[in-house]
Amino acid sequence: MKREYENLSSSSAQLLGRYEELRETCDKLTKTNQDLKSQLTVLQLNQPNQPPIVRPARAAAPPTPAPYLTRRETLPIQPSGILEMDNYEQYKQDNHWWYSIPIHTHHQGYKFCLGVVANGHGTGRSTHLSAFVFFMSGDYDDYLTWPFRGSISIQLLDHNDKISSTYLCIYDQQVGTDYCQRVLAGERAKLGWGAPKFISHATLKRPILAGGRLRFKISGGEARV
Repeated sequence: MKREYENLSSSSAQLLGRYEELRETCDKLTKTNQDLKSQLTVLQLNQPNQPPIVRPARAAAPPTPAPYLTRRETLPIQPSGILEMDNYEQYKQDNHWWYSIPIHTHHQGYKFCLGVVANGHGTGRSTHLSAFVFFMSGDYDDYLTWPFRGSISIQLLDHNDKISSTYLCIYDQQVGTDYCQRVLAGERAKLGWGAPKFISHATLKRPILAGGRLRFKISGGEARV
């Protein structure tokens, strides 16, 4: 018992000594902290008054909108380019639709494509080539006026770039909005506006049809808003 008591007394003495060391260290840290605060206060008093620094908030940039137009203004539609359709005879034999790559009426304008039925559609079936304009879902639809009001020209060129046939798709008040309304579901509109009898099969011979390829020039008039 006596030895156990001596051991406990020794351990208590060691703990007390360790406690005193920690307390002394804590006092030194407290004094150092107070000294640093005093130095900071002196530095702030010696500095001239400065306005607070305000950092601007960052926001995601919205897409560039189309030019703003009033109701009385018109937006000119620039020529949209040349479209080429290959394998005319195969499309005619299979009675399949051909759709062009997407194009636009103008910069940041209405997106659409050309749909062609080589063997004819509707009243032009088996006798004519049919051509239609299908509007598509575009990146700038939120900034455009719907339904589209204006005109889109479809021209068939020969290998000398001479016009062989022309059809002007006019989107006025008499045209149903289903043909020129904004596309909200799917890649393109379900209905296209154009010419079932764009050009007869009898006329589609050389020099118009060279190497089984047809060349269409797409251009426009004015989009009235």
